[in-house]
Amino acid sequence: MLNVFLYALIGLLVVKLIFSGIVAPIIVHAKQRMAAKPRFDLFDPRNLPQDKADYFVRNLQLLQKEGFEPAAFVSWESNENQRILFALAVNRENRDMAMAAFATAGTESKPLEVRYTEFCTVFADSSEISTNSNPQPDVLKPFPDKKVFSFPRVKDPHHLYILHRRLLARFALGKEAVLPAKDTEVMAVQMSVTRFLERQAKAGYFRTDADGEILRPTWKGAFLMTWKLVWPVGSIQNILHRRRMNLLLSQLLAPEAKHD
Repeated sequence: MLNVFLYALIGLLVVKLIFSGIVAPIIVHAKQRMAAKPRFDLFDPRNLPQDKADYFVRNLQLLQKEGFEPAAFVSWESNENQRILFALAVNRENRDMAMAAFATAGTESKPLEVRYTEFCTVFADSSEISTNSNPQPDVLKPFPDKKVFSFPRVKDPHHLYILHRRLLARFALGKEAVLPAKDTEVMAVQMSVTRFLERQAKAGYFRTDADGEILRPTWKGAFLMTWKLVWPVGSIQNILHRRRMNLLLSQLLAPEAKHD
């Protein structure tokens, strides 16, 4: 009886590995599409459902307490199954940008909604440091000049901004932060996303169609992006990432780091 149970369990694991490791990337390669040059549209939060409108109002108020001024409300459909709404704000004294984001993804039967805050500082040498509370893992290729730190448990924008400023002191001391000119913030973010996608294509994760308008995953990109999400690779990576971020969080909160 025990042998039958073990064989059945092994069979289920093999099926799961085949689907998540082979079938899922094939589906991603066949179906996933996104615009090579993302289109950002402005929206009025008053036209949103009340809970979403309240979310943006509340978070903008919290950001204003940190010295940020509202810049724009932006909508971006990164692909047919994902839409991101975000309130963009700038702190001109510290030369930081922030956004309160509401992302929807998945399907009608399995919808996914994520709310998070992100702070970003761009430097004169084009490098960046971003700090966010996004719980979703990043599946794209990382670049050393674009450091991204994720602390999903830190929901309060005030505490997250403290962490961001301490990360700047730790990893960008002496660098000159730059901001786009007033009223050009949305265009600057849009161009930054476009350049990032171009770098992903050069890294072999995507290829453009004949018109250069649509990005499609390459076989390399489909497998790597999927493996970063699914069991067992995704689970192992998530555990290791959480450990690194928890260690960094404890270091940033240590008494000797509290100089802000």
